[in-house]
Amino acid sequence: MPHRRSLTRYRPLAIVVLVALTAWLLAAPAALAEDPPLSLDTIAEMRANRTTPLVILRELRARGRAFDLDESAREQLGELGFSRRQLAVIDKVERVASMEDEGSDGAAEAGLAAAAIELSPEDTARLERIDRIVTQAVKAAGGITVVETARARLLLGPGVPPALADDARKLEQLLAKTFPGPLATGIDKRGVNIAVFLGQSEYTDWIKALEKAFTDNGVGFNNDGMSFEQRALSAPAVYLDGITTMRVTGQPEDARRTVVHAAAFHGLGQLTRRHCGDALQSGFANVAETMVFGGPSITVAGGYAGREIGAANASWAQMVKQRFADGTADTMGQVLGCTFDVMEVPQYAECWSLATVLCMKPEQFSQLVLDLRGGGQPLAAIETIYESTEAALTEGWKALALQAR
Repeated sequence: MPHRRSLTRYRPLAIVVLVALTAWLLAAPAALAEDPPLSLDTIAEMRANRTTPLVILRELRARGRAFDLDESAREQLGELGFSRRQLAVIDKVERVASMEDEGSDGAAEAGLAAAAIELSPEDTARLERIDRIVTQAVKAAGGITVVETARARLLLGPGVPPALADDARKLEQLLAKTFPGPLATGIDKRGVNIAVFLGQSEYTDWIKALEKAFTDNGVGFNNDGMSFEQRALSAPAVYLDGITTMRVTGQPEDARRTVVHAAAFHGLGQLTRRHCGDALQSGFANVAETMVFGGPSITVAGGYAGREIGAANASWAQMVKQRFADGTADTMGQVLGCTFDVMEVPQYAECWSLATVLCMKPEQFSQLVLDLRGGGQPLAAIETIYESTEAALTEGWKALALQAR
């Protein structure tokens, strides 16, 4: 049964990330001696930077394309604004082998290719149920624009700019460049739904429609003496199984951050069949937020307790550094055992910091996703895949965390 997850945002006094992660995650790819053929990721990045389709077509003719123009590629290019006539032109552009092709072969040899993600009957049933719920709620609420990316589905209320989807696309590009296998190719958009509303009335209509859709599909709520509608309307955002809903009540970047955070949050939960635990799911979502925006800020409160999470008075990296310096930091095992029902800002910061360290080895983190998907336990799986003990890993994490400035 789904639990309401109310989202709270904080504005740290300064955004500071681990030095090693900054250099690794946010570094631009090395320049090649000659212009390489254009990949779908490069095209999406060019569109995000407002490069017109006509200019991109000119580049494609000059450099060639590094992708097969299959149904999936056509769909993605259509989402990026290319017309059918332009797709016919792209079809005539020479397909050129690229370094990405070699990278894909290497990932396959490592057992991390997309084929590693196979949907069980339970996976399929869950995704189909979420899809039915979302489809029913969209129809009942009315006035919602559905914008799909390769790995997510945005449900936008009246007046919400479709450009919000650009951040989801940017995250998908970064994940594809950084991680081999499941995180790059295995997320099913049916399980990553993000609804965004400006007005209170539209938000209320959606919540009512969503609750009815859940009920009609046999999913109940642990109401704890209060209706789901009452609980949802008291929160700025609600995280359910595969669906996040939010009202834009603050700065525009709040909505953008929520879209990125929710996409990564639901994506990792889906890939690991939610065996990753609250801490790793939260931490990875904040890593994704950092990849796009340069620092973390989003927290998710679980259950129906209605508690308030205290605001941060320092950057998350500084909080973790201080906790290690004064001996109050949790061990890796303790962090992995944290749940949304009890986490406060220092715990969210530790989850993000630990996930940051784990993601610094993308092949191992991708393998961890597969291990957790198969039912592995986070701590034991990490010790095995990263070939170290909890104590040694904690010391390595401490050494990196203390480098924060």
